[in-house]
Amino acid sequence: MKRTGRAVSMLLAAAIAVSITAIPAGAAERKTAAPGMGKEQIEKLIESYILRNPEIILKSVRDHEARQKTTRAKQARLNLKARREELTRSPTSPVGGNPEGDVTVVEFFDYQCSYCRRSFPALMEIEKTDPKVRIVFKEFPILGPASLLAARAALAAKAQGKYVEFHKALMGGRADVSEAGLISLAASLGMDTKKLRRDMDALAIRNELNRNRALARALGITGTPAFIVGSEFVPGAVDVDGLRDLIQRARKGIPGLRLEGG
Repeated sequence: MKRTGRAVSMLLAAAIAVSITAIPAGAAERKTAAPGMGKEQIEKLIESYILRNPEIILKSVRDHEARQKTTRAKQARLNLKARREELTRSPTSPVGGNPEGDVTVVEFFDYQCSYCRRSFPALMEIEKTDPKVRIVFKEFPILGPASLLAARAALAAKAQGKYVEFHKALMGGRADVSEAGLISLAASLGMDTKKLRRDMDALAIRNELNRNRALARALGITGTPAFIVGSEFVPGAVDVDGLRDLIQRARKGIPGLRLEGG
């Protein structure tokens, strides 16, 4: 309801602003408008203009949205540069592939996200065929309590040196994200399940998830998956050819062209 109210307010404000600007252009309005007009007369004049030109409302809203998108994209680019160290070199974020690789692929993901699972084979193919790629995993559980539970379990697995195995098993569909499924998976990987349960509630894990959420907001990430390679941010599923292209562009130092920032 609040979202709808804001949208209506924005619509009316934009319409009135554009209408006031446009009034002098109309012959009828030029005849009607005069110095000293009262508020009620001005409001009727604006209403009359909008009724005769309803398309101006949509145009003003579209222009407003376009300006906002441009502003968000610009800010996201600045944030990407300013927070690159946190994004790619955070000591608390799990790393896969070659830790010393020359190109870093960062992925924000959710274990219940079907598009994340669709992108998983492509990322694994890159890991297999490009030994110079470094992968940073950013747990970003946005699809409900089960997603949060799975993220906490995966980060707890890191304390036992099993994060990558745990992550791959979940993304590969080898276990569900229920508590029983997660504990069963941990046991199958030879993990101490009692320690896993304790570590899932650790403050360090809550802090990691909070940092990831804050970073996602700064970069305009609102969904999963989201990939950052070099200076490019690509929201949504990516196939293996798309990832290879991003990696090659990063190696060549080609500036990012697809950063949208929300």
